[in-house]
Amino acid sequence: MADYRFEHFNDRADAALYIDGSLQFDTRDEHIYHEALFLPPAALAATRARSSITGLILGGGDGLGLREVLKIAKTNRVDLVDYDHQIVDLARKELSVYNRAALDDCRAHIHIAEASQFLKTHKKSFDYIVADFTYPESLAGCELFTRKFFGFVARRLKRRGIAAFNACSPTRSPQAYWSIFQTISRAGLYPKPLQVSIDSFAALGYGEWGFFLASPCPIKSAELNKIVLPPDCRYLSRQTLLEAMRLESGPLIHGLNFRRTIDKAEDLRALLNTAGIFTSLSGSTVDFSLDAAPEGIGRYFPYPAEYLFFSLSAYWKERIFGIIESWDWDAFAAAVEKNLAGHLSETADGVRALLKKAGRCWENKNFSGDTFRRAFAALLVVIIITNMLCPDNAFAKGYYGSGHYSGDGDTEIALIAAVPSTAFVSKYWLSSAGVPDMAGKYHDKLSFPVGDKSVPAFFALDDNTYLTENGEIFTAVPRTHFFYKVETDHLVLYEWRRPLPVSEFALDGEIVDGLKKNLEVHRKTLAASVEKMKRWLNWSGSANFLVKEIADEKKELAKMEILLNILDQLARNTYIVNYSAPPEEFSVKIAPSLRITREGKVIMRALGGIWIDCGLDDFSDEVLKSVLNDLKPQDPMYDLIVNRLKRR
Repeated sequence: MADYRFEHFNDRADAALYIDGSLQFDTRDEHIYHEALFLPPAALAATRARSSITGLILGGGDGLGLREVLKIAKTNRVDLVDYDHQIVDLARKELSVYNRAALDDCRAHIHIAEASQFLKTHKKSFDYIVADFTYPESLAGCELFTRKFFGFVARRLKRRGIAAFNACSPTRSPQAYWSIFQTISRAGLYPKPLQVSIDSFAALGYGEWGFFLASPCPIKSAELNKIVLPPDCRYLSRQTLLEAMRLESGPLIHGLNFRRTIDKAEDLRALLNTAGIFTSLSGSTVDFSLDAAPEGIGRYFPYPAEYLFFSLSAYWKERIFGIIESWDWDAFAAAVEKNLAGHLSETADGVRALLKKAGRCWENKNFSGDTFRRAFAALLVVIIITNMLCPDNAFAKGYYGSGHYSGDGDTEIALIAAVPSTAFVSKYWLSSAGVPDMAGKYHDKLSFPVGDKSVPAFFALDDNTYLTENGEIFTAVPRTHFFYKVETDHLVLYEWRRPLPVSEFALDGEIVDGLKKNLEVHRKTLAASVEKMKRWLNWSGSANFLVKEIADEKKELAKMEILLNILDQLARNTYIVNYSAPPEEFSVKIAPSLRITREGKVIMRALGGIWIDCGLDDFSDEVLKSVLNDLKPQDPMYDLIVNRLKRR
């Protein structure tokens, strides 16, 4: 039988409760303890729930925590479980003035029972559970901080439920505190630590006091920043809650280095017996209210913070939940079935069984740790085997590998040459092979000498047409030492060996139409690929610190977005066309706005649209030969060009 001592002081205005000689609360500051432990889980649960909520309090027979959760408007029912009828009787009598007669509230249901047994036998799930046990002085008390007990709590929480646990001092017993943190994690919950200062505890040498918030799914920074607390709180506010999640680095680092999973009561007992006061490192703190790895932790360890805080995998797990819950399972199953047709029946039957098992998990909203891992593994096997049987599938990323065409394989007219309408391929710019194009082909690393600078090619629209990172368009004229720069109202002809313009030409409709079609097919295809890549990285991005390929794909996406921005800007350009028919009855096109006449003259369409002799005789030999290859002997220009070449 526990020894209870209830002492009054300050002319009975204040009081303190001791159990077996240990302070349980002092009425002068008990509101700090009970607001910090009880209000965050109840308030977060109310935010997550669409309707009324139910809660469970384990321990806390004094009714002070019950008083706090009953302030939450959505509270429909709270079950309080305490094995000691003495403290419950005390709560109904002497303590009723402090707990505001909370035990007599119609929403409160009191059970005299042992917490573990209640959790094992009670089948109802709760929106929040608060464990308010006394400091574990005995092995029996330490049993309530083992992985087995935290597992009982996890099974009685709803999927988006919140748990809160009274723990120990993170400054006086950091090994024990961070071992409790790890143990909660190993039980399938994702904890966030809190630390508060309670004067009455500190006066007795208890140190700063620690709690944990936890949930089967992550407690996100956005939730904490929007939490709605009762208006009559004396201590807790949104700001003080966030401050409570900034823990001193000294005890934290010490505790993490010596943490262990508490599987037996003896484990915690040994950790508590190694207590000592640890001071902060230069006053630095670590912020656990953030979603990512705690800021500043990495510099104290030779490995990533993600390895220390395995609970961070929860954020990756949540992304998987979000994606898979939105799936059309019937459509996915039909797609798998279509691809299994014609393959070995044993293999097909095995894949169907795995798919059924995975689908059943998500349809039934069964998200417990082991069930999730088995279902997700089954789903991965389905995707992997289906893709092995039918390599052209893209169940994983949603974009295609090199050489696979989208649509029916039709071609679009380019500026100079036809370009197949293919999907973009990943990892273009991570290779040093050359300048990439849409189909995954690499072209020579060209730099265009313009004025006093040399502009490198960024992307190839086709074999001869290139974009720079500044959105400029250049076209190399095949089999010559000339190239064009395409402006919105004219073409500028350059020579590779000279940075100054040779001449300027007018645009014509053929050039503009081809250019617009080429840019548009690239823009649409790239926009779709960027969207698919973003969806893939939104799901897989959490693994970038482990998987180099994912980190590379993030860099690739950045380059794809640069290119998409270039194409979007070019799509808004207005091109000015000046058209006039060539003056010669017989002439042959040798390049955009350049033709050769039957006299062998090279003529160009000038800026005003008029055709003039440009006098580029050194242009002609290789060009004439290439033009001749495109003509038939019966063509009127064929003999003229042959004779022209002979005279040279």
